[in-house]
Amino acid sequence: MNPPFLKQKIFNNESLEVCLPGVRNISSFLISIIVFFGGVALSFTSFYNCVSISNNTIGLGTAQEFTMAIYGGLGITVGSLLFYSIWVDLGKRVIRFEPTGPSVRTVIRGFPAINMFTVTSLKSQVIRVVYSLESGRRKQDVFLTSFNKNAPSSLLWEISDPKLFEVSEKFIAYVCKELSLSWSTTYKDQWFSTIEK
Repeated sequence: MNPPFLKQKIFNNESLEVCLPGVRNISSFLISIIVFFGGVALSFTSFYNCVSISNNTIGLGTAQEFTMAIYGGLGITVGSLLFYSIWVDLGKRVIRFEPTGPSVRTVIRGFPAINMFTVTSLKSQVIRVVYSLESGRRKQDVFLTSFNKNAPSSLLWEISDPKLFEVSEKFIAYVCKELSLSWSTTYKDQWFSTIEK
């Protein structure tokens, strides 16, 4: 069994690979841990200094009151950010679609893409689909669409490879099953376009 912070393959096909996101390397995982505990230590220190100043000083001057306010505000801010980051991390589910092979090419609203799109489910139950485009060393995430889990919506995408279309349809069905979404496909010939032109 793979550790939870490493990339895990959950769906595999000759033209398609789906992975749960994970930390790319151990160093980034360790840095995240250091930053997290550093924030906890900073928050605790600020509150401790605030209480210490209040207990040891009978009449606080303007400078001391200002310092205490800074300590308290800093602690509250850091603490709030930590709780928010934990809430987002625990509530987020990302499933990644990764076409494989040199012949795999897709088109989304005129944008050529050879990388992936990502389906993200947050605690707000909003599903977001993002295409990741690469041009040389520059990478750009293009926001495609979002829809609420409890509301009807449609998702349109164009794929020039019929085999990839069939596989991606299975993938979409898999994603919707994992996210408890109802899904139906409508076939339209005009969806397809030739990228070679």
